[in-house]
Amino acid sequence: MTMSEKLAKNDVMENIQQNKIKVVVLADVPIWILPGLERYRSSGHYATWLESLIPEFKNIHELEMHWITFSKEVDKNLNCEVWNQTFHVLKRGKKSLSLMTGYYIERQRINSVISRLNPDVIHAWGTEDVYGLAGAHYKLENKIFSLQGCLKACLEQAKTPPFFMRVQGLYELKSIKSYSWATAESLLAIKHLKNMNSEIDARIVEYGVSKEFFDAEWNPSKNPELVFVGSVSQAKGILDLCNVMAMEGLSDVKLKVIGDSSVEIQERYGNNIEWLGRLSRTQLIKQMEKAWALIIPTYADTGPSVVKEARVVGLPVITTTAAGASTYIKDGKSGYVITPGDREDLHKSILKLVDSRNQCVAMGQHNWTLTRKSLMASSTARKFAKLYYSIFNNTPF
Repeated sequence: MTMSEKLAKNDVMENIQQNKIKVVVLADVPIWILPGLERYRSSGHYATWLESLIPEFKNIHELEMHWITFSKEVDKNLNCEVWNQTFHVLKRGKKSLSLMTGYYIERQRINSVISRLNPDVIHAWGTEDVYGLAGAHYKLENKIFSLQGCLKACLEQAKTPPFFMRVQGLYELKSIKSYSWATAESLLAIKHLKNMNSEIDARIVEYGVSKEFFDAEWNPSKNPELVFVGSVSQAKGILDLCNVMAMEGLSDVKLKVIGDSSVEIQERYGNNIEWLGRLSRTQLIKQMEKAWALIIPTYADTGPSVVKEARVVGLPVITTTAAGASTYIKDGKSGYVITPGDREDLHKSILKLVDSRNQCVAMGQHNWTLTRKSLMASSTARKFAKLYYSIFNNTPF
């Protein structure tokens, strides 16, 4: 490199530093990714897309990234610097009390950190906790919200929703009405946002999939095995699936249910269903590697992330039109997309899928390479960086 080239490079770097914008993200950060907090890794599998996304910001030098999160695991507030980012971990009190007071104290604590940081952009993630509400209350014009799951849609499907979920649902509506910009992971999620705030400028930003799923090696077992991953509730369609597994032609097909379930529901259904409970990500991937397909007959889901994870591994997927991630399934090619609650169609779809291992493998390979490329976390980080700059510079979003 010549001297003039070095000087030019230094000028570019100096310009980047001068134009660096400060972003504060309010989110439920998986704190076990932070140095010294590894012991708090969850024993269950969750949609922790932030675990794969956060490290990708280390390569985006135009941003000064700060994350604010609460954790009941820590006994004092912590600041941690890693991947060229700063994490502000706040000790959490009793969440039920916070919920009933509109998270007043937690919002004040978040406000204190934000005021000290004086950010250019605030990004609030999710309405299932304090974060969306805290961002909505903070007086800064440059704010963006990202939808995780839609409580409103879940409440519409639940026959007797829990009291605390109903309260949180009220906060969701209030929060989303306070934002001008938003992102979501699917067209279905965008529709949910628009139903709550018709004026919001909402765009799709795919949240990406953890690297471990890209490294998996799919090799379906000799005999058909299916997996269901998620909360064992009718909102996810598990009761429909369990009843279908007792229907003609499926007695030799094994269904493995990954997620918490009660003894009552386990005793109610046949011997071809195996209840595995919560699994670590490593354990989940091992189950996926030998499964013939993922089955998620959900009634309301902006994702779910596990559909995308399954497609990255290579599995065909049977899901419903109520799943936002159904856009990653080509009906009849890489799986089947059915109407929620249609047990007859679910039965027919499973029968077709397990008819031949060779056919199953062919379905898994359909559009597999392009799907994997679109679900890389590095792409997600770059898209968010562009959105932050659009909001800060008031350019087209």
